[in-house]
Amino acid sequence: MVMASDGVRQQFTTLFDYGVFDRFPELKILVLESGAGWIGYWLDRMDAIYSHTFIGGGVPLKHPPSHYFQTQCWISCDPDERMIPALADRYGVERFLWASDFPHSVGDWPYSRETCERNFKGVPDHDRKKMEALNAAYIAGLITAAEREKQANEPRIVLCWNGLLIPDNSELLDDKQWLADTVDSVQSDDGPYPGEPLMELGVSPHLTGQAAVD
Repeated sequence: MVMASDGVRQQFTTLFDYGVFDRFPELKILVLESGAGWIGYWLDRMDAIYSHTFIGGGVPLKHPPSHYFQTQCWISCDPDERMIPALADRYGVERFLWASDFPHSVGDWPYSRETCERNFKGVPDHDRKKMEALNAAYIAGLITAAEREKQANEPRIVLCWNGLLIPDNSELLDDKQWLADTVDSVQSDDGPYPGEPLMELGVSPHLTGQAAVD
């Protein structure tokens, strides 16, 4: 399973071997089901090979391979990858999508929130929102780039109860009695977060008219 994505990496490399991005400058590529931690090493090596070796000289590219990744590609990471913040910092947070990989055996559901808190520790919340939800919405054509930026800077919707959407800066979340009285139907005493709401929203609901629940 660790080597299952080798084929994807080889296919990704052929896009540069044949100068595909220069021939089709409007082409967009989304790399899925292969993790994302490898992309840093891969781009470093391709940049080096294409810049000053005879191998790279056989395929004259207008730009280094990393340029095409930063302008025409996105990649989805697996839930257990911890190097994504460093890669996003180097290549752009807009190029990465987080995935729970549900219902596959390597996924982390129902511990997705815990995983994100651990792997994205220290990452600004507006960048987390992009990787966790907004980049996917943008790629799917549900929002524009400007709307993505706007949404990234809005309060995170952390609870949906009976149609009531509660942002993370709401005073209601500080009212323990209110929480105890109103969210009993979405609480669990034996789940991963005992006594806490189980329905957490990763993206503001007015993007598509309905909430996306983790």
